[in-house]
Amino acid sequence: MKNVKLSAILCGLTLVTLIGCTEEAETKKVEVKSEIVAVAKAKKEIVPNYVSYNGTIQAFKVNNIASASPSRIDNIFIEVGDNVKEGDIIAEMDKSQLLQHELQVESLGTDLARLEELYKTGGVPEQQLEQLRTQHNVANKMLAYLKDNASLTTPISGVVTGRYYDNGDMFSMTPNASGTSCIAQVMQIDRVKIRVNVSEEYFTDIKMGMNIKINADSYPDTVFEGKISLIFPLIDAATHSFTVEITIPNKDLRLRPGMYTNTNINFGERNIILLQDMSIQKQIGSNEKFVFVVEDGIAKRRAVKTGKVYDNTIEIISGIEAGEVIVTKGAGRLIDGDKVEISTK
Repeated sequence: MKNVKLSAILCGLTLVTLIGCTEEAETKKVEVKSEIVAVAKAKKEIVPNYVSYNGTIQAFKVNNIASASPSRIDNIFIEVGDNVKEGDIIAEMDKSQLLQHELQVESLGTDLARLEELYKTGGVPEQQLEQLRTQHNVANKMLAYLKDNASLTTPISGVVTGRYYDNGDMFSMTPNASGTSCIAQVMQIDRVKIRVNVSEEYFTDIKMGMNIKINADSYPDTVFEGKISLIFPLIDAATHSFTVEITIPNKDLRLRPGMYTNTNINFGERNIILLQDMSIQKQIGSNEKFVFVVEDGIAKRRAVKTGKVYDNTIEIISGIEAGEVIVTKGAGRLIDGDKVEISTK
């Protein structure tokens, strides 16, 4: 009898325990908390379509000054950093050959005059006269060539950026220790230029004379302005880009060849979807980016492809349509399928 009562008590305790566990499980199932988030509707906005390209400043013109033949250098009149004008004498070469040819031309001229008088009286045949005329003409051309190379002048105005020989050196046509085969180098930098490679999608948008804004690392607070002065006609099949040359006025000579620049080309306006940067999450260990879209109180994860950055907003190329509700605050706490409550603050 005692065993029967004990069994009944144990069964009762078991039943109470089971009922308690069931009620606790049901309570836990009911208590699903909603995350409180801030949201905004995705919408299209019109923004300027600036595309940036890196480049390096180049001199507008570069002239490597050299003699047309090997010769000894008598005098060099310039030093690196000197400003020169078109036509200024840079160097004088040895004139011994020039003097010899001047004497030769003078002698041939005298002989030719004498032979012409003899020819008039029938003293010499015409063939002999023509041969001497030919010799005289050849000697005159050689004399003009030597005169051109006796004094070397600069064909452009600019600054001397290289001097590779000293007085008395023998100029050679082969590259010297500095790797150059010229006596001096002059660059025109009162105008400078930049060449950038532009994506072929903008080929029909690039026009001659377009105004371009340029930033130089050396002058972070200054915006320089230039114009497109040359458009190369071919598309590079490997990079699908084409070369554009931009000329920049540089009267104050602040921009120097070799400076690193950022060139901004304005291709008009674009109508695109922009999202706040805090809306966009990145998958750890990958380049995948995603947002949470709210539908019927549920946060749904959506992969997106992003584009350019505009201040604290980012362009959405694909994955989101205008009008969809996007989580802007609290996205870092969410997982796909979470219930959310939209904050009214």
